[in-house]
Amino acid sequence: MSLVSNIVRRGAVYYFRRRVPAKIQAILGQKVIRESLGERDPKVARRKAAERNLFWEREFAKAEAQLAAKPPQPQTRVELSEAEIAAILAGYRRHLLWSDEQIRLRGLGGQDNGLPDHQYNLLTEVLQDIEQFAADGIARGRALSPANRDTMDSYLGARGLRLDPSSRAYERVAIGFLHTRAECIQLWKDRHAGKIVETPREPQTPTSLGRRLITI
Repeated sequence: MSLVSNIVRRGAVYYFRRRVPAKIQAILGQKVIRESLGERDPKVARRKAAERNLFWEREFAKAEAQLAAKPPQPQTRVELSEAEIAAILAGYRRHLLWSDEQIRLRGLGGQDNGLPDHQYNLLTEVLQDIEQFAADGIARGRALSPANRDTMDSYLGARGLRLDPSSRAYERVAIGFLHTRAECIQLWKDRHAGKIVETPREPQTPTSLGRRLITI
């Protein structure tokens, strides 16, 4: 794949973008990889994009190997217990906090050296934007929006679960995803301000949904 097609400029900053192969989207929990390269110089951005391209090639290969070893067969559910819904939302919360933690450890370009000044400042702007977006989603009741559905379906599918979209359980989990994301954005902002926010550990006892639902 050409590196040119993997680089997108937004404002003055370049971003890495690559579509995830359809067959492993459920495993990786996303359809498109979007990462800020934290660079304004196109030459440096191309170099970093090449590094991220190689990184994702390896991740795609791992996911394809996992798919070949044990093809996911999500079960369709129409009902969930209170404990199961709580486990799903706790796992999603842990996933969001872990993802933020990795960004701060490795930087937006995956350099394993934390956030340099320009990336920290960029993340400050991003947090402001997504905080407003999340608040707007709650205010307008957008739990069943295509964006929230896609996030939820991908997350659950990667963990071996499919919910009937017409069920009350689906609606409740969708609302929970919307609220959990908004809560985590506030925790991300706390971290950004230098406050300690721990990423929860995986529970020791799995629920009846299976261990995959309570892991990141």
